[in-house]
Amino acid sequence: MDKEPYVVILGSGEASAELVSRGQPSGNGRCKLLGHFSVNGSRSAERAGKLPHLGVAEGLRDYILRNPVDVVMVAAPLSAALFRELLAPILEIGLTVAVPRTAAVSLDRDTLEGTFACQRTFLGMDSTLLTRIPSKRGYEFSKRALDLILSACGLILLAPLLLLTALAVRLSSPKGSVLYRLDWVGKNGRPFTGYKFRTMVPDADKLKGELFPFNEMQGPVFKMTNDPRVTRLGRVLRKYSIDELPQLYSVLKGDLSLVGPRAPLREEAERFEFWQRRKLSVKPGITCLWQIRGRSEIHSFDEWVDLDLQYIEKASFLLDLGILLLTIPAVLSGRGAS
Repeated sequence: MDKEPYVVILGSGEASAELVSRGQPSGNGRCKLLGHFSVNGSRSAERAGKLPHLGVAEGLRDYILRNPVDVVMVAAPLSAALFRELLAPILEIGLTVAVPRTAAVSLDRDTLEGTFACQRTFLGMDSTLLTRIPSKRGYEFSKRALDLILSACGLILLAPLLLLTALAVRLSSPKGSVLYRLDWVGKNGRPFTGYKFRTMVPDADKLKGELFPFNEMQGPVFKMTNDPRVTRLGRVLRKYSIDELPQLYSVLKGDLSLVGPRAPLREEAERFEFWQRRKLSVKPGITCLWQIRGRSEIHSFDEWVDLDLQYIEKASFLLDLGILLLTIPAVLSGRGAS
């Protein structure tokens, strides 16, 4: 994993405390333990040393929708049936399940169908790591190299356009900031700040609630073709995606990739259906299949997510190059822009 993983433990307070003590993960700086969920049906807080009790296993899905989680570690005996009930959906959305050798977990062939398993030391313990996202180290390395090269070159070559746009935003709307900061959610729910050139009036966020009846997107995302909050300059910037150029800085930092599913706002991600959370199993990007197949002409969030999942399943260096090349005419034509 490219960053220290966020880990929750599934097991009783006693079992979770024993696992933490045995693995001593807090001293190696390679993970962030968020807490544990109990599987014994008790709703009372079960002490696990200093590890917070986050609730019962039935609340695990809801917690994942609202918090960054990379790995669910098992510290309780689980039958194959219970594993499928509790953890198969976790695997489906792209998270990793860690099963220490000491945990009494039944893993039969049906349970592991479509799952990639590897033996590794995790938190100081011999464990089986299960995931439904295949490891593509060569692709991930080349993808990051492409991101670094193109984002750095883009920021340098487009510097005059960036400066002129910043000046135009300032002169056309002096009361607001030049850049608009977005509370975005990245891979596995990790929060980060995204940047765009501001295209709306300064109090746009306060006015959003009044416009929800006019939302043209089915699902948690707000889209409106003739949004009255957008300034005259903002419409031009949006039509040709000039407002998104500051995202090249986020690509250089590593928060975004050039190609990947669109990063949702935190408030949008918290309203996802659970299956839609798989969209967050990879690093988000500036452009993806949605950009070259309609942009704002797509009005169903389910259709949007389906395109993202198609990309995740087929992701490759050649596919990324193809999407980047097809994005150029889509942006220059302004087709489907809102």
